[in-house]
Amino acid sequence: MDSGASQVLRPYQRPREDLSFIATAPHANATSASGGGSVYVPRTPTNRYLSADADAALLTMQSNKTTVGAMVTGMLVSGALQYTSTCMAMPFEVGKLLLQVQWVPREDVWQRMHVPSTSLHKRRKRSQSEVEQDPWSEAPVDDEDDEPSKYFRDATDDAAHEPRRRVDEGGYVVPERRDDTSTRPEFMMPVVVKGGVMEMIRAVVRGKEGWMGLWKGALTTFLLDLSTLVVQPILTGILSIFAPSALNPMPIAFSPQPIKTLTLLMTTRLLTGFLVSPLDLVRTRLIAQSMLPQHRKYHGPIDALRTILREEGGWRTAYLHPNLLIPTLLDYFFRPLFSLGAPLVIENVLHLDPSAFPISYALAEFVVSTLSLGITLPIETARRRLQLQYHEPLRTDHVGGLLSAPNANTARRGLRTCVETRPVPYSGVAETIYRILTEETTTAPGKVAASDDGSDDEAPPLAAYTHSRLSGVRGLYRGLGMGFSANLLVFVLTLLTGERQTQSGWTEL
Repeated sequence: MDSGASQVLRPYQRPREDLSFIATAPHANATSASGGGSVYVPRTPTNRYLSADADAALLTMQSNKTTVGAMVTGMLVSGALQYTSTCMAMPFEVGKLLLQVQWVPREDVWQRMHVPSTSLHKRRKRSQSEVEQDPWSEAPVDDEDDEPSKYFRDATDDAAHEPRRRVDEGGYVVPERRDDTSTRPEFMMPVVVKGGVMEMIRAVVRGKEGWMGLWKGALTTFLLDLSTLVVQPILTGILSIFAPSALNPMPIAFSPQPIKTLTLLMTTRLLTGFLVSPLDLVRTRLIAQSMLPQHRKYHGPIDALRTILREEGGWRTAYLHPNLLIPTLLDYFFRPLFSLGAPLVIENVLHLDPSAFPISYALAEFVVSTLSLGITLPIETARRRLQLQYHEPLRTDHVGGLLSAPNANTARRGLRTCVETRPVPYSGVAETIYRILTEETTTAPGKVAASDDGSDDEAPPLAAYTHSRLSGVRGLYRGLGMGFSANLLVFVLTLLTGERQTQSGWTEL
């Protein structure tokens, strides 16, 4: 049968692809009579299943490369967004922190700490023996007794008999009055007592800190937030092994065991805050120090961490010093307690359901978060002030317990802050809160009216007599207005979007 008939009878026939005819040159084994021809050469057979597996592996590798690339791109984009949000919030954070660590004493407290040899009223005449005992005091003024000596006194000795000015540990002259700004160091901004965080931001911009001073510690804040986001889920997964029923994707109020779930989440946040506390210490000091290059002690987060560990006893002091450990534990205990425990109180005590009463539920969240500032702000203020102090290395007693050195917190070791801080260090959280309540005021220093004899040189500043009992209380709640505004913003966003807002971002300010 010819080929045409074959194709008609078998229309779906296809030629075999494993056979091919290759024209070759004639050689000895050729069977063709003409010495040349065609030789049948079979193609090497291939396994179609192996080919499919290779193609699948190749596609898998390409897919994995695409997945890894997408993950890296996603991480970079997420990090960029996180850093951008951090930079947007940094001016408010800088203003709040500087406002919290700023020392605004009453006039009598300032005089007692800076010029102990003077009083608030006119200086009394002192005998020569008192002057010799106190070289910082002025010489006695008695014109009648000193009149004969004027004729026999060498004029070159006048400079030697002039009263010497007190200087601080940095060599700067200590003013004799709180309102004397002529001797204020160049790296220190004027006192901000009114206007809150926004006024402190304006003071930073107007002063020598400049616009860049509003972003001090931005990189450290970003690293702190990033470390928290990485460490906290890891600790949650590890601790959930011991309590599997406590970890579930449901909200705490709908959890089968809400108390156990709340305990687990609070424990993870407490441990996370403890682990990242050295970064928070570095962040506080970088924000508080002066931006001027000649007065800057730390040149970045890595340099700051190395310097602190070298000068203050290493990681042991950075983690376990009482002035650092206790405020850290208090801060990371009460803050998660209010943020995580608020839904339990609202739904189990007030009996408000977010789906049935969305407005009432959002209003209750706003009230609880605002009331929680009454406890968290004083602890945060005390923690910030204690972080600025120099911490002596811890020593171990014969029993094995950790003790602080007897002369702890006696110096700042060259840390020059852009706001005035208390020259005498605090000894703990309770003592810090007590000193703020009893020593500080919210009135700016200023001269009162002239005295009866017409001279106003010795008139005490206005802050010495116009402070009230509420002045110290207000000192504990610096930044309250910004916290209230942040909670109000969250409340408005909840009403507009209908979604529950997390306790992070603006509410943490």
